[in-house]
Amino acid sequence: MPNLQVAIIGSEAAREQYGAALRYLPQIDIAGLIDADRRAYRAWTDIRTDRISVFPDLHALLEIHSKTQLVLISAVQKYRSFLITSSLNSGCSALAPAPFASSLSSTSDILKLAEKHSAAALPIFLHRHTPYYLAFRDEMRKLISSPTSSARSEFRVSQEYNSHSGETLKEMVIRTAITALDWGRWCFGEALSVSADMDMQMNSNSSAVSIRKPLSPQMATILVQYERASCTHQITLARGQTSYDKVQFINEEGMLELTTRPFDTSLGTSHLQWRSKNGTVAETFQTDVPNNLDLSPLELQTYHLLADLSKNWQEMDKQNASFDARMAQELYVAALISSQTQSKVRLPYKGCDNIDICQITSY
Repeated sequence: MPNLQVAIIGSEAAREQYGAALRYLPQIDIAGLIDADRRAYRAWTDIRTDRISVFPDLHALLEIHSKTQLVLISAVQKYRSFLITSSLNSGCSALAPAPFASSLSSTSDILKLAEKHSAAALPIFLHRHTPYYLAFRDEMRKLISSPTSSARSEFRVSQEYNSHSGETLKEMVIRTAITALDWGRWCFGEALSVSADMDMQMNSNSSAVSIRKPLSPQMATILVQYERASCTHQITLARGQTSYDKVQFINEEGMLELTTRPFDTSLGTSHLQWRSKNGTVAETFQTDVPNNLDLSPLELQTYHLLADLSKNWQEMDKQNASFDARMAQELYVAALISSQTQSKVRLPYKGCDNIDICQITSY
């Protein structure tokens, strides 16, 4: 099987997001970095033994590395849509955080462009590739017995961990919420309705590291009725790197719970447990996660994502993955409308394609 050839955009932020994982993935060839600074390769000297070439733009890279298949993008929201579009117009697929664009109509245009060029815009939904999230979903599906089943997720936004990316707090919350909503749809099927309460302090456009005013730790609460369960998604603000993410599935007999510390480089543990109704731990599941890699849990999730892409590139359903990104963004837009109107929103919701999710008070 030939190696997957990738180009990388995003300089320092891309090094933080993809670098550690790429150290352990020789089946992925790095065609080059796209950066205006010719010295950008210095940040990658510990990732690959050979010096990585730096190109001023993707066109210059493709003139030399014409077989490049995928562009790894790490960019804040205002640049993301342009970089994805440029990659697709060059005939390359793109891997980037969701949302791809600030409105559903613009995201739909990106998906149409990808189809036109026989390429794909792939979202970074790490849970879909991580063994312990896969184990949670497998065990959970054995337990679903009725529509009265419920679930809960709590995902943390770490200002400290994300300070290198230049994202605003609002952008971090949006990205984290969309990831949580995709996790719910991935586990429990299509969404039927949504009710939400958003913290309007997110309207600050300051960078994450410059915020000084006190912030509520509870940034968003989103209640979604999916086909197979109702789920409460909570997005909370983490003050340190030892905070944890948590997902739970609850039925009449007990609770299945997965906890992980995505930002902690020292503990690096994830626990998947079944707790009976009386609170005792009935069973702890072992998940197939390699423990010989010097990676934090978040870096390990990125490793599994890139490993899956390199292994299944020819066979994977890329168009469906792109559609998943749009569906999660549509759910987030519905949550915004629910929070603004203080009412339940039934899905699908028509007439919301042009709402700018980065301008929460604009509608």
